[in-house]
Amino acid sequence: LPQNHTVCVCVFVLHRMLLRLLLPALASSHAFPTSSFLASNGALSLYFRRCFQGTSREQTGQVQQTLWKPVSRRGIGLHSGEDAVLRLMPALAGKGRVFACCSQKEEIVPVLMSSVRSTTLSTCLGVGTAIVRTVEHLLSALEGLGVDNCRIEIEGGNEVPILDGSAMPWVEAIEEAGICAAVNDAGNEVPRRAVVIHKPLQVSMGDSFVAAFPSSQSRITYGIDFAQVHAIGSQWFSFIHCDSLAFKVEIAPARTFGIFEQVRLNSYGMLALSKEVHWTMLWFVAWKRAG
Repeated sequence: LPQNHTVCVCVFVLHRMLLRLLLPALASSHAFPTSSFLASNGALSLYFRRCFQGTSREQTGQVQQTLWKPVSRRGIGLHSGEDAVLRLMPALAGKGRVFACCSQKEEIVPVLMSSVRSTTLSTCLGVGTAIVRTVEHLLSALEGLGVDNCRIEIEGGNEVPILDGSAMPWVEAIEEAGICAAVNDAGNEVPRRAVVIHKPLQVSMGDSFVAAFPSSQSRITYGIDFAQVHAIGSQWFSFIHCDSLAFKVEIAPARTFGIFEQVRLNSYGMLALSKEVHWTMLWFVAWKRAG
């Protein structure tokens, strides 16, 4: 969220780590995340038009940004077990964030709300036959550091590498590449726009909801009630996105989590014993023992 974006988000979610979904969804579509069944519903566009009446897209006083130079990382997909190379590339202003799947023929998946295929255990984007899985940590890092335009190439698989299970390795990769103003085809800088909320909004499903209210600052408040894992339990966290440093310190180090039963359920598809997900597995074991 831009520094001067007047929005306050209040979140209470049961049995779900919504922070890993919230920032990339805001970044890619200027809307809020929804469930997988809504994403596959033909009425999705109408649903969101109704939900977001009372909002407008306005200039922030900032210009769009991109990467200064390419940077790459290689790792294992948490759910697929596939080894993949991911390259972050500079992009022209106005191009947004797009995935390019390069394993066989190149297929493009734009980071849009309409591209969401599933949010079960991870966020999956797809267009046609092209699918990109577990995008949340990378997209969160791009948004948190203010990278509006980026071409994301994946080769060797269709899942973003899990790395250490947080957004921090992607923050470090982006810092290695550097950030600069993005220009369009004519060589001109382009203003950054953001959604401004004029009245309260809410999207809900079951016992989970996301609500947004007009505010003088960008604040995200998140609550979780994860009773089946005592080490997590009930928690609240509030974050003011004032700059990229705040994101790097307070949000990026947070790791994904799961429960022991999920590890057993996914053991055939997830390379659970690889070095790449070693720390994630240690967290699973620690929480299981704590329970």
